[in-house]
Amino acid sequence: MDSVAPADTFAKVNFGSALKERGCFWKLTKNRKSVAVAFVCLAVSACVLHVTFGAGSSLSGTSLTSIAKTQPRLKIVVSSYMRSGSTLCGNILQAHPGVFYVYEPLLYLWDHFLPGKEHSSDWPLRHRAKALWRKSKAVIPPPVDFLSYMFHCNLTRYNLDFLTNVAHSKAFADSGCVKSVGGTNVMNVTEHCATGVMDRCRDASAVVQKVVRLTLREGGHLLQRDSAVRLVHLVRDPRGVLLSRMRFNHKMAGEMHNNFTSICQRMFADVQQAKHINQRHWGRILTVRYEDLAEDLVSITSLIYKFVGLDMLPSVRDILYKMSSKDAHTTHGN
Repeated sequence: MDSVAPADTFAKVNFGSALKERGCFWKLTKNRKSVAVAFVCLAVSACVLHVTFGAGSSLSGTSLTSIAKTQPRLKIVVSSYMRSGSTLCGNILQAHPGVFYVYEPLLYLWDHFLPGKEHSSDWPLRHRAKALWRKSKAVIPPPVDFLSYMFHCNLTRYNLDFLTNVAHSKAFADSGCVKSVGGTNVMNVTEHCATGVMDRCRDASAVVQKVVRLTLREGGHLLQRDSAVRLVHLVRDPRGVLLSRMRFNHKMAGEMHNNFTSICQRMFADVQQAKHINQRHWGRILTVRYEDLAEDLVSITSLIYKFVGLDMLPSVRDILYKMSSKDAHTTHGN
């Protein structure tokens, strides 16, 4: 796919005005808006996204050959939204044998994207951290700090205690230190287990973290802090997001699953931030559409691998072909 300059990508439509004028920032009342109304809102958003990213998944203004590989360790963030294909994208990246993969390191944060709330990175942390951690931990790391800890393999027993659903990561699952607790899985936080996963991380050529609880504003802060970080921004037609969320019924899912209309607001904010990131951190953010990834798994994966600096090994291709032949179009666990 040809690269698309940031100006060409974002000047095609006034994303914010289009969503605001069509009522996609409605606040939910006690009687939730009907699903039909929310679906109309999301349909408009999908049209806007189609125009905004009409050229398809792109390198946002840089050529692949111009990307310098000067860092000994690759640091990659996959930022997306619940039920948007992020688990698939994470699995694609951890198919590389040199990758140490951290699944949803920010699960300890509240699902804080609520209608009528201030979507700002300077929100007081006490409103974002779950009550469980406030009661049991003396220090709750801010999200950008915690991602930095993981990139630097700061996998202390204290930090590992924040991680859940670790079995999604091959590096953690193969450690022999995963245990089931209350319907999820966590690390057996012993000194032996902490040392084992820390060594695995330090031996890796790349660290990948998949997150859905990070705004692109915060992602921009991370890029500013660490010049080695690359950001893959995965987007999906919001109608598909809605349908997937409606099918996903889990008591621990949180407000991000139940709230339909707020997806418009978050996508608007993130698209605006992506524009600023393109301007300030040229060539360090890649926008990928889930629909492109699902339809052409090998080609889009090759694009992502080249962007982040990973080699498309034969073993990776074998895994991709197996994924394609099974059920690559599903988004279970996203």
